[in-house]
Amino acid sequence: SSSSSSSSKSSRSGASAGSSSKRGMAGTMRAARARAFGRPKEVLQVEDGVAAPAAPAKGELLVRVEACSVTPGDWRMLSGDTRLMKKPKAFPYIPGGDVSGRVEAVGEGVTRFKVGDEVIGTWSVFGIGGFADLTLVHESLAVPKPAALSHIEASALANSAPYALLAVQDTAKVKRGDRVLILGGSGGIGTSLLQLVKHAGASFVATTTTQADLARELGADLVVDHTKQKWWEVPEVTAQRFDVVFDAAEGTETWLRARDLGVVKTGSEGGRWVTFVPHAWHISMTHWWDLPAFIVPIFWRSLWTRALSRWTPRYSMQFDSPEAKSMARVLKLVEGGHFRVILAPETPFPFTTEGVVGAFDLLVSRRAHGKIVVDLSQRANATPAPAASEALAK
Repeated sequence: SSSSSSSSKSSRSGASAGSSSKRGMAGTMRAARARAFGRPKEVLQVEDGVAAPAAPAKGELLVRVEACSVTPGDWRMLSGDTRLMKKPKAFPYIPGGDVSGRVEAVGEGVTRFKVGDEVIGTWSVFGIGGFADLTLVHESLAVPKPAALSHIEASALANSAPYALLAVQDTAKVKRGDRVLILGGSGGIGTSLLQLVKHAGASFVATTTTQADLARELGADLVVDHTKQKWWEVPEVTAQRFDVVFDAAEGTETWLRARDLGVVKTGSEGGRWVTFVPHAWHISMTHWWDLPAFIVPIFWRSLWTRALSRWTPRYSMQFDSPEAKSMARVLKLVEGGHFRVILAPETPFPFTTEGVVGAFDLLVSRRAHGKIVVDLSQRANATPAPAASEALAK
């Protein structure tokens, strides 16, 4: 789906009255809403009496959400740090987009799903509407939920796992015998990468994380605790060059260091560097000049490392977004016993203001070891939704 269409589809979730909700009055629902950009505890609140989404449009599903996972993209939109590219059409808005639940209604032209089906849904450009009883998901961004997975597990698979799969199988094309280094091996992306590269046949996998037991369990041969050692000073890391490096934690400074130290094979020898963190984990994109400052170095680096591949690894930024096909590829691995969901020990969080804020705070802390999920079936009393004019005045 195109950026413009997915933006309009996502932004409709929770924006207007329509379907009735069994978890509230007719036409209303419970939802976590942000009244402005800012820190979670300052702007997020779970409220009852929020207008439910309208009937699904062409190609859409109306989904009763059972669980919603949190991603860095959700935080970047909520914080306002990337508001040049990611921002809601208006406040208050409902964050979140990686959901698992049941189909309540289908729009015109939907052929793959019917009312009552359990589904996993994700987002393309803007993740909006997920932290609510009801949300809208485009059919192209949804897959059937396997019965063997709980809704908590399923929502955790919606984005990070297919995103990592696209990097391993399509971008880096990891093959049997490759030596692989994964920087940041215990978050949602990192735990997925470890399993996927091992399944692809990597002969040696090193990673940086404080969770050594978990990393080894998922396939790591060498674990470097980045709080105690610098990975580039560990003899087992530098003894032999890597075929592939996935950077899920560090950014430009690490790319430059690894290139200068010759940690990765050159492009002509098959060396690949795939990053999820182009400059640093924190992204600021609030003015027009931030966009070229963000994009140009990435594309320039991708071009010149290919032109000079005799001397440097080939650099790639992982841009491809998950959709139904990549989610289905992950689920096939799950069903075959080759991939499992790794949840943060704190998960699931309850669907309360404190729960949703806690989920975001854990994400922002960068101390989560696995995916962070909010269980929408865990409920307590919520604040009644204020009138629109009152909410906007806050």
